Amino acid sequence: MIYVIADTHGDTEVLANKLIKHLKEEDHLIIAGDFGFLWENTEKEHKVIRKLGMKKHTTIFIPGENDNISLYKELAAEDAFGGRAANLFGNLWMAFPGIFEIEGKKLLLCGEPADDAQESMINELFRSDETKALQLDAVITFEPPVSLGGFVMGEYEAGKLGYLFDSVKTEIDFKKWYFGKLHKNMMISQKYCAVFDEPHQV
Repeated sequence: MIYVIADTHGDTEVLANKLIKHLKEEDHLIIAGDFGFLWENTEKEHKVIRKLGMKKHTTIFIPGENDNISLYKELAAEDAFGGRAANLFGNLWMAFPGIFEIEGKKLLLCGEPADDAQESMINELFRSDETKALQLDAVITFEPPVSLGGFVMGEYEAGKLGYLFDSVKTEIDFKKWYFGKLHKNMMISQKYCAVFDEPHQV
């Protein structure tokens, strides 16, 4: 099974959720931004990273606006899950923006960009004919499409990617779009879901 949450902010209590604690070796937990367990690159943080990486299930996170993205930028990318990801320890990974194949599902994962070059790559990824031709099981982002962020929150501080996502969301073929940032668990429609601390099955 694949489950998605968001905005853990380095809080291990969020991962103490009963469902998460009982995930099996074949399961995957995706954290949609603001992972927060690696900020100052200290030994204390690395102890937690190792503990997370030793879990039976696989955890994959994407960066959020409150992550230390400059630190994540230094992580070495390798081929994993059909896309590009960095291994922090054991079963703990950070996904770079791209298309992934996990448990037979095709997922588009995209966190906050590390720099202008990655932001340009994300624009190309979401606007490309190749992406638009895919039948995606899910899109999972930290930033919500701006119109949906406004629907959930009213006024909020939208990131640049939110405007990109809003402009392409009707051009991409996907079953469900999950996004973090808003600290809300809300099924907005059959296709859009805001995620926070309650695991949602993909």
